[in-house]
Amino acid sequence: MGNSTPEIPPTVRERALEAGRRAVEDYERTYQAEMRAHENAAHARQSGTAQPARWLADDPCPDWCVGSIDREDGTHPDDRAHFGPTHIVELVTMESTVSGHDRWEPVEAQIALDKRYREREARVIIGTGDDTHVWATLAEAEEIATTILDLVRQARGTWTPVVLPFDPNGGCPDATCANCHPLPGEVSA
Repeated sequence: MGNSTPEIPPTVRERALEAGRRAVEDYERTYQAEMRAHENAAHARQSGTAQPARWLADDPCPDWCVGSIDREDGTHPDDRAHFGPTHIVELVTMESTVSGHDRWEPVEAQIALDKRYREREARVIIGTGDDTHVWATLAEAEEIATTILDLVRQARGTWTPVVLPFDPNGGCPDATCANCHPLPGEVSA
């Protein structure tokens, strides 16, 4: 009961080898062209003739953007981004992690703004370490922030119901509230 694998016909093997050779040649040509483009861009920066990346004209940096080291025309669209400074909060009640190879440190929450090329608005990024756990729209981030502040107020004993900013008419989310949601035929206060 041996497993016999059929042998690849010579013509199939030759076609595969030829496809591999073409792929290597294409890759080498692309790599060499990219290296020449990087050299030309570096020369333009050194000689003072460099122009801003054309993609930045379509999507200029917002005031909060701290930029990046890669602001060239050749930047891949997936890497074209505006990002703000990272705000770090140590989370001292979480289990510490080993930093480097020799010491314990508290986990750090990292919060920042990020806006990808041609996106309409920024997003708030929340993560720990190298992991991103939340990509929130501005409206989602505002709702998260409001919820967190409400929880803090509850824990400190200073919480009172608040009108959330998400109702365009300024009403509270409680449908039984007669002040915000009058019965049909009634006028609200």
